[in-house]
Amino acid sequence: MEKSESEYKRLLKMLDSPDVENTVLALHCIDNMDFETNKVTILCLLKSSRISAQLWIDNANKTYNRIVHSSAHVITKMLSFNDILNQINGETVSGEQIDAFYEAVAKSRYNKDAKF
Repeated sequence: MEKSESEYKRLLKMLDSPDVENTVLALHCIDNMDFETNKVTILCLLKSSRISAQLWIDNANKTYNRIVHSSAHVITKMLSFNDILNQINGETVSGEQIDAFYEAVAKSRYNKDAKF
């Protein structure tokens, strides 16, 4: 099942919540998403959230491993929007995935540390 933009926003809020239980729950939800169908959303959540790689490994290991296998360099450095675009280069991507990408770009636009 593909995640809509509103689900993207809810997951991002949960990931950025000061309550660790919300973060863990969001990671479990992400780990149960179809990776190929939701790759853009998952990568945008990885980029936009401020949680550690260790939390991803501990609570969304299946997804984390898919990301590592699809592009190991993404995990070893700060993920950029250009990295996300490179991941989907030549692939067919749904409108919901495009919306999630633009939502992540818009959110980071006002973040002085955003990297493209």
